[in-house]
Amino acid sequence: FLWRSRRSNGELFWSEVALRSCMVNGRRRVISSVRDISGRMQTEESLRYNEERFRLALLASNQGWFDLNVATGEGTASAEYAAIIGRKPENFRVTAQTWLDGVHPDDRELLRRVYQECLKSGDPRTMEYRRQSATGEWKWIRSVGKVVAFDDFGNPLRLIGTHTDITERKELEAKLLNSQRLETVGTLA
Repeated sequence: FLWRSRRSNGELFWSEVALRSCMVNGRRRVISSVRDISGRMQTEESLRYNEERFRLALLASNQGWFDLNVATGEGTASAEYAAIIGRKPENFRVTAQTWLDGVHPDDRELLRRVYQECLKSGDPRTMEYRRQSATGEWKWIRSVGKVVAFDDFGNPLRLIGTHTDITERKELEAKLLNSQRLETVGTLA
């Protein structure tokens, strides 16, 4: 069990305590060992803090991450990405095929080509496309991906990246473009 122990100088430290009952000279005794795990506890706390900071940054920027095994097409994604497309994180299954199936038919061919270029070159690629949400509405997604692991023959093994919901930005751009068109028509008239 974990315990806060005290050094001879009075300083508290995290320790791992193990107890064992045994017979010594015909009498039952408890032997204990105490191991200082302060360094491990500090490292774990730092890791939790950094993970929380990363999660909050993704949430604040309306992004989610993905990690894809290129060979199998199986992957994982963050709860934030599942939420962006209206899915429940606990039963959100990530595969290259389900991702492609959810992409708007008009965007699939370009997306497939950019994906293959990314795998071939290993360089980061960015793509904006429409992705269907759980409710059936189309959301604009900006994906950035990069191959981060190759086998000994240079074949891609692992692709990691982010998905960002840019629907609001795309809608504002469309309104601005429409406003500019109307202004141009008014000027011509």
